[in-house]
Amino acid sequence: MKIAVFATGWNGEYLRDMYHGLENSQKEFHDSIHLYASFGRLGSGDSFNKSEFDFFELADMEAYDGFLYPSTTVKEGDVKQRLLERIIESKKPCVSLEEEIPGLSFVGINQSKAMRQIVRHLAGVHGIRTFGFINGMKDTYEAQMRQQGVESKIRELGLCLMPEWVDYGNYEYRSGETYARKMIAAYEAGEELPQAVISANDLMAAAFLQTIKGTALEGKIPVTGFDRYFDGECFSPTMTTIERPRDQVAYEAVRLLHELHEKADGKLVHRELSYRFFIGNTCGCTKHVPFDTESFRNRIFWKNLQEYDAKSKLDSMQEWVTSRISLEEIMDATGRFLDLVGAGRGQIFLTDDLFSQEAKSYRSCKREVLNWCNEKNRTEEGGVQVFMPLHYQLFAVHGKPDEIHETENELNALLARQGKLNEELKQLKKVKKQLMESIVANMDGTTSEDMDAQREKKLDEDKRLIDETNQKMEENEDELLEIPRQIRDVNRKLMLQSMGYFYEKIRVNKKESDDIDAWINQVRVDLKKNIIRKQNRDINNREIYAYLHDIFGPSTLDLFDIHYEDEDVEEDSAQNKQNDTKESQKEEES
Repeated sequence: MKIAVFATGWNGEYLRDMYHGLENSQKEFHDSIHLYASFGRLGSGDSFNKSEFDFFELADMEAYDGFLYPSTTVKEGDVKQRLLERIIESKKPCVSLEEEIPGLSFVGINQSKAMRQIVRHLAGVHGIRTFGFINGMKDTYEAQMRQQGVESKIRELGLCLMPEWVDYGNYEYRSGETYARKMIAAYEAGEELPQAVISANDLMAAAFLQTIKGTALEGKIPVTGFDRYFDGECFSPTMTTIERPRDQVAYEAVRLLHELHEKADGKLVHRELSYRFFIGNTCGCTKHVPFDTESFRNRIFWKNLQEYDAKSKLDSMQEWVTSRISLEEIMDATGRFLDLVGAGRGQIFLTDDLFSQEAKSYRSCKREVLNWCNEKNRTEEGGVQVFMPLHYQLFAVHGKPDEIHETENELNALLARQGKLNEELKQLKKVKKQLMESIVANMDGTTSEDMDAQREKKLDEDKRLIDETNQKMEENEDELLEIPRQIRDVNRKLMLQSMGYFYEKIRVNKKESDDIDAWINQVRVDLKKNIIRKQNRDINNREIYAYLHDIFGPSTLDLFDIHYEDEDVEEDSAQNKQNDTKESQKEEES
């Protein structure tokens, strides 16, 4: 099978584990797996994100037999929806990893059930009656499932989830740190605190414990985590948490995709995998947790080594690529990088962030693609191939000139105006619908003869407002028809300005390069001449010295050698003093 996988890499550890699972499945099923990985940042919505997320548009959905969708890695709602629409439109089988999505099959753990087990442990073993909760991003599936599990089990046991101690973070260290500082301040103010804190992941739990360390709260608040990522394993005391089989999820998703492809009956499958409830010491349990120090230290070493190696290779690639000008040179540079990291096959799509406001800009560059494979793999098919965008920043060295900044602002203003008009049109349609409903309600069951004056007045007012609304909608629609042309014109203007700017830079750089080349050639000629002159002078000196040695003897020459060496020293000293005087005068003048 030929399988496409869509993921963003904000959670590097999850992506790495998923990749290992894909590799394991490929060894068994021999699929051709294309992993489309982008690296947009969570919720920032900047131009970098736009370029990263638009990269998914490059995938030709018709070219694949099925899809894997680890949608929990994609936090941008519109991006998730667009990908889902394209997958459903393809009518190809698709398996969702970790998130239950209507219309797709599913492989993952029951996150709600896992959280219920944590609550049961805290309540049953440690007698906890009041809880706090540090959750992830509120509108995401994982956050909703984990909160659902916490709330349902607490409610079932007749316990209390204190609403003032339910916070939403972003799974990062700072979220747990902020929650802890809030609790420290509340404790000092004498406010009521929860008896335990449940965290939606290990990192926020570790941050909470680290922040309360050395305060009056240290050792008083049991804490649990979720996921058992590497950062949780590193923490001391050992974290009570849920360990997900991340690589196994990816493997089972591929297996399920094969089953769906063979059956081809369109039926969806829900496959739930088991998880591990790992009991550490952060919940209050004092049971000794065996720890293999040597094995753990080795894991840390190899993890750091791999990350350092990848970074150094990436840095060398970036330095090489950004110094290239022509497409051919860039392709050669990226090929060298792929060879450097030991890649068997690869495709790198070249784009410029300047022209990435629209998804079609990626499509336009699709022709300019480096299709590369190692000599030993030129005839091989299959394997896991990673596709990712390479941002070739044209303005990284020189910065953007003012005229390009102005044109970009003009473009952004048009895009903002387009968005505003669409939103206004949406609201106007709602108003119109409400007015129509009001008119129908006023006219229902009545005739013009028995309609009282007040209702007639209301009816006339609604009709007037509808006319005004229709007029405003027409104006908006007319402007919306015109804006795309304006955007195209400004984009063209931006392109021409950029091309003009950089071709001028290329011309100036070429002239400077030619001048430097001419200077180097002249220096080479002068150097050769001076080398010959030096050689001739050295030969002449040796001949003269040998002649004098034969005539006057070594004793006489020694006396003259000493005399002239002293004179050379005095001349050098005088010259140095003269140079120092000149430098002092220059400094005083400046």
